[in-house]
Amino acid sequence: MLTVCILGRLNFDAIGWSPLLAREDAAAEWTSAFTSEAVTAIAAQAETMERLEALKAEKGRLTLQYALMDLESFQIGAADIMAKHPGIPEASKLQGFARDAKALHGALQDLSGAEFPQVEDSYKQVSNRWKSELANAKARLAGSGSCAA
Repeated sequence: MLTVCILGRLNFDAIGWSPLLAREDAAAEWTSAFTSEAVTAIAAQAETMERLEALKAEKGRLTLQYALMDLESFQIGAADIMAKHPGIPEASKLQGFARDAKALHGALQDLSGAEFPQVEDSYKQVSNRWKSELANAKARLAGSGSCAA
């Protein structure tokens, strides 16, 4: 009986320390750990992508809101300069721009924040041109006002 126990124990120790079995166990542990880390990384990446999409949507919404306020500001600025200086040479141009800005404002109100980036570059080009004309008119009036004084 003692011989059987000793041989059984030796066999158990031999199996436990077998290089082949040890490599299989290590590989299984490594694969399990790697798989767990990969799943965790993929979940974190998916969460990050969702957050990125949410931030892009928020940026689109806020950029659209800014554009709407910018158009209102331009309309007010153009109306103000035309009210203060009704006979200026730029009056008809500024009136046309103000009309166009009002129409664009109405059109942009129909867009969602997600849709605005598709037209944002065009909006910026038009808006910058209008603002430039308004700034030129203000500068010309400021220059002529200081000369008259």
